[in-house]
Amino acid sequence: MENNQHKNEQTRQGNVLAPPVDILETEQELVLVADIPGVEPSKIKLDIQPPDFKLEAEVVGAAQPTTYVRSFHVEERIDVERVNARYDAGVLTVRLPKSSAAKPRRIEVRSA
Repeated sequence: MENNQHKNEQTRQGNVLAPPVDILETEQELVLVADIPGVEPSKIKLDIQPPDFKLEAEVVGAAQPTTYVRSFHVEERIDVERVNARYDAGVLTVRLPKSSAAKPRRIEVRSA
């Protein structure tokens, strides 16, 4: 995806882009899929301090310094120890497993 498709803000340090992010939810997890081309995995920083989640990534080899930045407030309880991320072909996928307290469960009703 080209830079003109991202929300773009000019700062003294260069461009700060808010990349498009899809957020999917299942019973087990939240999945964030961000389009951040031109980034090396070592330049991606993910911070989770429930209930806040922040993504920052530096574009490598850009004509001027460019950084992707997005922040989210996550209402679900997340199992922070099991969060994982994968970067492939310019797409970052972050899996945020729900803690057992946040997962729906069926309660069995027994007769007396």
